[in-house]
Amino acid sequence: MNFPDIKALTARAIIPKDGSARTVTVTQNLHPGEAAFSIPTDNNTVKAFTTGKAYFKNLMQAISSAHESIYIAGWQVNWDAQLDEQGARLFDILLHAVKNNGALKVYVMPWDDTAPVQTFDDQTKTALELINQIAGRECLFVMLANSHPDEYSQFYSHHQKQVVIDSKIGFVGGMDLCYGRFDDADFDLKANAHHRNALNRYNGCVFQTGMLSSQNVVNPDLIPNHTPTFSYTDTDKDKEIRDRTIAEIQNPKRFQVPYEDDSPRYRNEHLDEKLVTLNPSTQPRMPWQDSHVKIEGPAVFDLARNFVMRWNSEDGWKKENVKKPILTLPPAPPPVYTGTGCIVQVLRSAPKAMRELEYKHMPTDDQKKIKLPLDAQHNIADAMKTLIEKSQHFIYIENQFFVSAFEQEGNFATSDLVGPAKVTYDKESSSVTATQAATMWDNDKPPQNAICKLLADRIDIVIKRGQKEPFHVYITLPVHPEGMLNNGSIMSQVHWTMQSLVFGSHSLLNSIRRSLYADK
Repeated sequence: MNFPDIKALTARAIIPKDGSARTVTVTQNLHPGEAAFSIPTDNNTVKAFTTGKAYFKNLMQAISSAHESIYIAGWQVNWDAQLDEQGARLFDILLHAVKNNGALKVYVMPWDDTAPVQTFDDQTKTALELINQIAGRECLFVMLANSHPDEYSQFYSHHQKQVVIDSKIGFVGGMDLCYGRFDDADFDLKANAHHRNALNRYNGCVFQTGMLSSQNVVNPDLIPNHTPTFSYTDTDKDKEIRDRTIAEIQNPKRFQVPYEDDSPRYRNEHLDEKLVTLNPSTQPRMPWQDSHVKIEGPAVFDLARNFVMRWNSEDGWKKENVKKPILTLPPAPPPVYTGTGCIVQVLRSAPKAMRELEYKHMPTDDQKKIKLPLDAQHNIADAMKTLIEKSQHFIYIENQFFVSAFEQEGNFATSDLVGPAKVTYDKESSSVTATQAATMWDNDKPPQNAICKLLADRIDIVIKRGQKEPFHVYITLPVHPEGMLNNGSIMSQVHWTMQSLVFGSHSLLNSIRRSLYADK
């Protein structure tokens, strides 16, 4: 079958003084060769969400109507994440769904976090798997997905955030089913508004001063055989603790107990009353701005395929004496192009190591249809490159991070650094940790992605052509990424962002200055 000639979609966006709308490219299809994860499909219905409240409302409706399967993948998935105004938890929604449909099975795949990051993935696995005991059947499975990086293993994590229901409805985008995401268009700062409680009162950028009663929390780690922190003998006391903890998790008014610096301080039967949380009278919650989409149509098959391939290739199945369930996909929809609905192409980033594992665990017949992956999959970067190169009037980028190559290839040296970067390298300090945290990469391996260069090259064309048509690049970033400024990882991210945009010899601004100077 020939690849269809599907043009890039356009949208009306900026209105000049004359009232005529500018045409803006908002997506770009990639050729479905070996590099692209899927081919474009049309006849899809797409609905966008810009708040967690709107997304979660649609998600809950879809989950309640699920008949066969629910696939959930995320960087962070929390069993007690708040999903509605009344404080409904993810645990409650999934339990209700499997109780109402005896054939429904749920598969949950959070990232298996690594220190110092704490996403409460082990606790989510413990809590959600209790649904099997309550429902009286094996209907919910949790797999903690390992990292499979090709490089920079200490900084690598999975950020795919998707839910697929019956392989017919897909939700994908930037919002995890986790703490802090329940928000509306008002972005209110009141920590305890909308029945927010415990870790759902979220602000990772401040030292929290509020008190949380132990009567409102539960510790899933008290259930044995789920975490290596504990070993239990089968005593009446142990059984009492276990049974009480299971009952507390089912209580819709109970939430995950917070940990202090991931220590086992609260991982015992008698919780300290001094559990910290945001103080609603003096401390703001962190509002959450992000985007997500709901897709119905043939493109959902590719979201399901991504989940199934990753699930089957994982070795993170931690339940003893239980064989990992292997998932199978329904037949792919026929590649018929109707010329109706939305055109959608599912793109993804995946390291070579992950792709090789996916290939290894494919059925033999599927392996025969494709080649062994020889490289990483970087569809999203490829799509961004195409968008930047084909832009006509403006480029808008909004992100939590911005780190890009800021030196010519092979020319990076610490002696070339200026601004805060030079201070970081030159200042004598007894704390090696601070220097290491602020450098992030080896000195001879600066960031490799080419976004800064692509933006600079596109602006250079505009400058040298002397076009009358105005061209602008808008980049919206937070003052600093999520986290406290005295945190080493946050310092390093700010450090490399400033090198990418301002201080590096080939930063975005310095590259533009060269173009302006050459045009004189």
